Amino acid sequence: MNRRFFSGQTTPLLAVALLAGLSFSCSTSKKAGNAGTTDASALILRKLEARQLNAAWFEAKARIDYDDGDLAVKASATIRMQKDSAVWVAVRKLGFEVARVLITPDSLFYIDRFNNEFGAYGLDYLSREYQAPANLTAIQNLLLGNLVYFNPAARTLKPAEGGQFWMEETYAGQLVRHRINENEYRVDSMEYKDLAAGRSMMMVLGEYGPLSGKHNFSYLRNLTLESQETGAIKVELKFSEVELDVPKSLSFDIPERYSRRSK
Repeated sequence: MNRRFFSGQTTPLLAVALLAGLSFSCSTSKKAGNAGTTDASALILRKLEARQLNAAWFEAKARIDYDDGDLAVKASATIRMQKDSAVWVAVRKLGFEVARVLITPDSLFYIDRFNNEFGAYGLDYLSREYQAPANLTAIQNLLLGNLVYFNPAARTLKPAEGGQFWMEETYAGQLVRHRINENEYRVDSMEYKDLAAGRSMMMVLGEYGPLSGKHNFSYLRNLTLESQETGAIKVELKFSEVELDVPKSLSFDIPERYSRRSK
């Protein structure tokens, strides 16, 4: 088991990478709107939104493959979400829990059981430290495989190969786009680019399958993140045992003997 993988420096970045990649929404997530769109694109957007996954509670098991070029680690996790309140993650290695993470609307907390440490960060701190704007709403949508709104007023649709199209939005020199499957009205990939800051993210969604009899959920996510601060990071998430709308415990008790890691 690699101590550096569960260090106080790595754990917050890993949590953000696992759950959201670069959580690229603005400081507050904008609601969908039809401003700047044609009647055709507005119709497509309504069909997409009708198929989005909406859940008050979410739980899944996940297999994690993490590779930052210097370190490659495999682990497993239980991921839980209470809508608009929290995202909770317990990471396991060799059958033992080694880390626990709790993300709230304004903070990230973690417990590092490998090093007997805990930490707390404001999401604004993570934004500055890792150049990855953190936003709970965007994290939730990325976790569920939903659209992430960026700047609806600047939305455009562009054709792509293989019966697909790009839905693009721009804001202040940044670009976010979703590749949409025209037949299934599902998101096949999401991309974010900030050329001025030198960071980018791509998440490819695959292995779609039924969920709760009426939803089509992506059970495989491949994240590629790159920035000047972190270099290239690749994360694969393989979901299983997904359950919706069943309240779960989000316990986060810090043992008394644990020390707080300074930033």
